[in-house]
Amino acid sequence: MRVILFTGKGGTGKTSMSAATALTLARRGFKTIAISTDSAHSLADSFSLDPNLFDLSQGLVVNIEKNLDILQVNISYEIDRYWHEISDYIALLFATQGLDEVVAEELAIIPGMEELTALLYVNQFDKEGEYDILIIDCAPTGETLRFLGMPDALEWYMNRIFNIHRSVASVVRPIAHRVANIPLPPDEVFNNFREFYERIDGVKDILVDPEKTTVRIITNPEKMVLRETKRSYTYFCMYGLVVDQVIVNKVFPKEIKDKYFAKWHDIHKHYIGEIEKFFHPIPIVKIPLLQEEICGIDFLLKLSELLYGDDNPEKIFYSERPLQMFGSDDDMHLSIRLPFAEKEGVELYQSQEELIIRIGNFKRNIYLPRSFQKRHFKSAKWDDDRLVASFDGEMESTRYKKKSAEKANDE
Repeated sequence: MRVILFTGKGGTGKTSMSAATALTLARRGFKTIAISTDSAHSLADSFSLDPNLFDLSQGLVVNIEKNLDILQVNISYEIDRYWHEISDYIALLFATQGLDEVVAEELAIIPGMEELTALLYVNQFDKEGEYDILIIDCAPTGETLRFLGMPDALEWYMNRIFNIHRSVASVVRPIAHRVANIPLPPDEVFNNFREFYERIDGVKDILVDPEKTTVRIITNPEKMVLRETKRSYTYFCMYGLVVDQVIVNKVFPKEIKDKYFAKWHDIHKHYIGEIEKFFHPIPIVKIPLLQEEICGIDFLLKLSELLYGDDNPEKIFYSERPLQMFGSDDDMHLSIRLPFAEKEGVELYQSQEELIIRIGNFKRNIYLPRSFQKRHFKSAKWDDDRLVASFDGEMESTRYKKKSAEKANDE
């Protein structure tokens, strides 16, 4: 199954691009589903659908025409399906601290639930094989980065902390109520969490597979938007995703000749030049500011024509891997592309079988292959826009044997 993520700063037009792409693919014969992960859903509005249609669907897949389905993740319904034990426990925890029952239930919807649920659907649709293409209309950039970081964070928790938490809870639970009015999670909560983890296990492999998944970034030719676009591109590379297209939307067309907008023409021209310089050789598509808002089938088809022309939207337009590993017996190297990263602001260190990269508020735990795990991280250097981490050539077992032999000779 082909997966295409559309992302960008709020208001850039990512939902319109998602809808136009999904519609075009469906009409070209691909069985397509479009998912919205934004809590402020507008995917249905792009198709001019009756909003009551999705209220009645209760978060289920809705068919809107041949080969095209839509799913708007509704966290209230998803909690009942996948999170009810966890949500009930959190609500109980808040209620015991004196919060109103209704407020406690609302607070039980913790940050990240929508992103995790979307990951579940990515995994589910890929395994079921019902669809040829999955289009993801992502939430604004910050939430999208959290979405992409979820598999690493969840895997780390399950491997390092989950069993400890469960064991401690089972030991302390019988006596906890005697010393504190705070309920500890029952086994059902841990079981619910493990079941959910098993449902999304493997989704990271789908997201970082450049033959399956690519990201298309929507931006506008303006200073603030471009800055966020550059930051998000760096993080996508850090998480190992391929960006195969940059879409510059709402470019002032030459037909606008009013003196009032003359300065805007200069601003757009300047930042389009910056975008072309920064993102080369990734394909860049420029979409003009249209006379009417993109709403309804006819307008979406018009937008798709501007966006793709004769190209197939399913095509992978660019496929350079952000993460590469290479080397020999002497040295092994891990190279990750981090364009626009402030070199002084990148932290890199090894923790057992992981290489941890931190940039600002985001970090990624890269699980190293076995050939890297027993080597020691020794240095990192910049090679243009790539950060290259080097590992020494001696395996720990070899080093131990050498030390043992040296000790024996000394004796």
